Amino acid sequence: MVRRKPENGFLHCKSAGHFARFRISYFSIVLYISRMKPETAHQPNQICGQRPQRPRPFWQHIAIGVGLLLAAWFVLPLDVLIAENGSSKDWPGDLRRVIKLSEIFAHGFGVALIVAAIWLLATEKRKYLPRLIACVAFPPITAHLVKLVVVRKRPTEYLDHWLQPHYPASTAETWEGVLAGSGLNVQYATQAFPSAHAALVCGLAIGLAFIYPKGRSLFVFVAILACIQRITFLAHWTSDVFVGASLGFLIAGGLVQNWGIGYLCGRLENPESTPATTTDTLERRAA
Repeated sequence: MVRRKPENGFLHCKSAGHFARFRISYFSIVLYISRMKPETAHQPNQICGQRPQRPRPFWQHIAIGVGLLLAAWFVLPLDVLIAENGSSKDWPGDLRRVIKLSEIFAHGFGVALIVAAIWLLATEKRKYLPRLIACVAFPPITAHLVKLVVVRKRPTEYLDHWLQPHYPASTAETWEGVLAGSGLNVQYATQAFPSAHAALVCGLAIGLAFIYPKGRSLFVFVAILACIQRITFLAHWTSDVFVGASLGFLIAGGLVQNWGIGYLCGRLENPESTPATTTDTLERRAA
């Protein structure tokens, strides 16, 4: 039997009448394992060169949410004027269809399709679905709770049988007060404030941006289209949409942080993590 010099931990053996075969050196394996860092077994993301999920600071979501509330306050006197001049009925056909179809992203059916797509096509992202569902559930639920006590007519209530608008002289006439009449406000026609669709689509944009940070601009663009649809198709007044979007940013922005419900979602996403291996600790180690 002829032996060659070992190469890279392998012993090459050649024997007459047999195929050439390789044996892995036991001592090479032992030496490799002994040089591994113990913490790599508990940091799968670090092995792949990936940094842990780190959302945008909550103060940025608060700033956007407060800015949207201020915008709602400024446009409130202009709600009727915007409805009179901002209807999509005179827009080009293709543009009008694009705006109309964007509503699917602010609807529960569209959200269900997105969740199903992530579940089926991105199995490694399934662990983030509880957080995404929370981001698209809590903002519209909050908006619907407000609708039950605040009574405001939708713009479509001022259209006649020929779809010609007959808006009131001032925005104040669109409000009927808080808990007007008897019981809770359960009539669709008087549930204009705030927009639950806007709250949902903004929460969806924040939740998807947490899972796919590189798509943040795309998600925000889709959210803007869906909000425009609610205004131009006379489902809501402009101030309703601004307040609904504010709820989405404030509530979903808190859900992607590492506290409260966001902390519980984080434990589901990283079950092997411990208090000593939080995001800040891992970043300090990486530095």
